[in-house]
Amino acid sequence: MFLRSTLSNARRASCFSRALHVEASKTSITDAVAKEKIVVFSKTYCPYCARVKKLLDVLDTKYETVELDTRDDGDEMQTLLFKITGQYTVPNVFINGKHIGGCDDVMIYLNKQQTRDNAGQLRDVKTL
Repeated sequence: MFLRSTLSNARRASCFSRALHVEASKTSITDAVAKEKIVVFSKTYCPYCARVKKLLDVLDTKYETVELDTRDDGDEMQTLLFKITGQYTVPNVFINGKHIGGCDDVMIYLNKQQTRDNAGQLRDVKTL
């Protein structure tokens, strides 16, 4: 009886700890998206992520990168991003708090923005 009670308490503590960890991951996502103009949820080995980051670098645009594969809570963050956006793949990009999507979506979005810019350069993310 004591062993069963101890195991039950351990399971509850584990579930509570996991819930806190997931909530912390969710807070990390919402804080980053609210604070930064551009947030790229990425993985270090992903060629599509590299393509998006390179384009933003070429455009001399400031952005925040969250490398999911280097974080302890990266798997939880990716699952939460799926619940928030419906997209499980990376890159998962937000601009001005709005979910843009993955690599192709970002390329299309930025191309449309550049077309609107007479000089052909992305000058300020506020205009996106």
